[in-house]
Amino acid sequence: MEKEEKSLKKLIKIIFFQAQVYFIYAVLNLLAKSYRMRVQGNEHLTTAPRNGVLVALWHEQMVANLLSRIKAAKSQRYAVLVSMSKDGELATQIVNLFKFRVVRGSSSRGGAHARAEILQLMQQEHLIMAITVDGPRGPRRACRPGILDLSIRSGAAIIPAVSVARWCWVFKRSWDQFKLPLPFSKVVVRFGEPLIFGIEEEHADLFKLKSLVGAALHANEQLAQEELDRWQ
Repeated sequence: MEKEEKSLKKLIKIIFFQAQVYFIYAVLNLLAKSYRMRVQGNEHLTTAPRNGVLVALWHEQMVANLLSRIKAAKSQRYAVLVSMSKDGELATQIVNLFKFRVVRGSSSRGGAHARAEILQLMQQEHLIMAITVDGPRGPRRACRPGILDLSIRSGAAIIPAVSVARWCWVFKRSWDQFKLPLPFSKVVVRFGEPLIFGIEEEHADLFKLKSLVGAALHANEQLAQEELDRWQ
């Protein structure tokens, strides 16, 4: 009897989890269809060096950035780095429903395996790899070194990606002040000019390199905001 109860509880958890996945997927799909979206700098994703493309974004802006790629998913194959946490499992299944590839891992868990898989995907399948540079746990808007390590090892370009919305929910209790654009909002997504770090940067000042990525994200966010302010 006790074994049956455990099996039933496990089944209920699985059903509830899958219900969450499809509910969030449906909501995000509806939101994406309602947005009035402008995408700037898309050409940087296709004209970057053939060694690969790493898209750098802030964790708080990842939803709008990824939703902007739904229509381009077939022509520009996209992959997303997701942590090994329980929340990461939820995100993985949702991202898979959007037809993006997923690589699991972070600096604290599965980092070495994730790095090897990312390098393989970029070199052999020419996937565009999206990474939240301050994720999965922050500090907020502080670039972590993982994306730089990947760029130096592979020669892949880093493309800063930002998004701003006319109206959005801000989850103030989350570590990243997570932002979700409201339905029917105007959204500007901007991909900046590529940053390229060669093997000669392997022993460079890591703080300086991280600052360059952060500065590029900040500068492109300002340009995206200016575009949004001009949008009548």
